[in-house]
Amino acid sequence: MKWALCAALGLAVTARAGARDSAFNPGRMGPNAVPTIPGDSPWPGTHIRSGLGVAVQRAMSPTGGPDWSLTVPLFLSVPFGTRVALLSDGTPLEAFWVSPESQRGWGLTQGTGVVQGDTRLGAKFLLLADPALPAIALRLVFKTTTGKGRPLRRFLDAPGYLIDLPFAYRWQLPRRLTLELGGAIGFLAWQQPDYAQNDAYTYFTRAILSGPWWQAGLELRGFVGWQRRDRPITVEAFGSLALHRLVALSFSATANLQDPAYQQLSVGVRTALESPFVEQPKHPPTTLPSLGR
Repeated sequence: MKWALCAALGLAVTARAGARDSAFNPGRMGPNAVPTIPGDSPWPGTHIRSGLGVAVQRAMSPTGGPDWSLTVPLFLSVPFGTRVALLSDGTPLEAFWVSPESQRGWGLTQGTGVVQGDTRLGAKFLLLADPALPAIALRLVFKTTTGKGRPLRRFLDAPGYLIDLPFAYRWQLPRRLTLELGGAIGFLAWQQPDYAQNDAYTYFTRAILSGPWWQAGLELRGFVGWQRRDRPITVEAFGSLALHRLVALSFSATANLQDPAYQQLSVGVRTALESPFVEQPKHPPTTLPSLGR
């Protein structure tokens, strides 16, 4: 009887904690609170790649909407040798405009404002590079606590991390075209403000077609947590067009199908500079190097 009472009490506490935690899951917050993390190729590349853009989002909150926000996405990849790259991405700021329905439903103190955004730091290690087989890498990504505005449902202000295994294979096609097919599966976790860590398995799959001066791709990504409203599914079409051999205009259209539902359009500039940490070929190619995304 004593053990039964203890077990019932434990289940009750767990249920209350789960209900409390679920208020901070992606489907109950803004689209940048716990976003899906974009995929990546397993190869570290030979250039220092960087990007700066502007993204406009339209989201439907569970209490109303539509809500609007504007972010400034950043991206950086620094290769070291042929198997390692250091990574960083995120957004330093978010401007938001929340609908009166969302403001009332969430009990927010303000409907518009500018808050600090989240940044992520990580590294990628190429594990398998046999040309006859798909390349495989280990990717580690750590979410910082720079993002503020948790009471406004914008960012969690809590740490998190991702561990996954990106893989891909490239085919050389006629007319100097390259087709890359790949994906990944991994583990994602983030600390919830009130009680416990939420765990999820994460995935992405994508296809990229590249020409000498352009790139176009389609990606499906998401994660599946163990609580309610923490199973976002994201579809993104993206591309780039070279303005110069080392500079390109990038663009993307993103739709999050659930947890939460939103649409996003972004444009930006990507650069690729020769890395001093990688031995460069004596005769550099005349085509556009991979600019990542």
